[in-house]
Amino acid sequence: LHRRRHSFPTRRSSDLQPVTTDPRPTETPLSPQTPAKFPSPLPADTTTTDATPASSPTRPTRADWGRVVIAAVLYSSVVVVTEGTRGIMLRFNKVQRDAENKVVVYEPGLHFKLPLIDSIKVLDARIRTLDGSATRFVTVEKKDLLVDSYVKWKISDFGRFYTATGGGDYNQAASLLSRKVNDRLRSEIGTRTIKDIVSGTRGELMAGAKKAL
Repeated sequence: LHRRRHSFPTRRSSDLQPVTTDPRPTETPLSPQTPAKFPSPLPADTTTTDATPASSPTRPTRADWGRVVIAAVLYSSVVVVTEGTRGIMLRFNKVQRDAENKVVVYEPGLHFKLPLIDSIKVLDARIRTLDGSATRFVTVEKKDLLVDSYVKWKISDFGRFYTATGGGDYNQAASLLSRKVNDRLRSEIGTRTIKDIVSGTRGELMAGAKKAL
């Protein structure tokens, strides 16, 4: 058996250099001839500011308040009645009447009233349509007849309309008108036969119903 010989290189003492570690950071000393440099300060603002204080808002005077009150009174005292309508003057919610005890009706145009005391109720003066539902009537022959009708109407007496409908309520007016038309048709149809209603007497029937209104 042969043993292998391993040769290791030998180092000389001159090849070994000592390694020193210093945990403190190195500082570069300043030279006494070189002064330390610091950042120069920012240049001063050369702009000039106006030190004049802002003027305070002026308060409204008594004259200004007086103009506002006068304008409000004038605005509330003017009433415009548009075309196709009529106006009724109310004072403390009571209808105003003239010397003949007739309701004062204002035509379309510009009118004046007392502020906070008078008011104007505007009513529609145009033709309105009442579409009645089909109603069953009985003829003189005791036969049932289904009649569908409609009514064209408009206000002729505005004062009476206002008082009769509780202040110009159109729903109440339509209810009253429909009841009157049905009552009159019932009485007219009850005295005729179906042949009379379908024939030329139909015009007489409608004329009689119109007179009841």
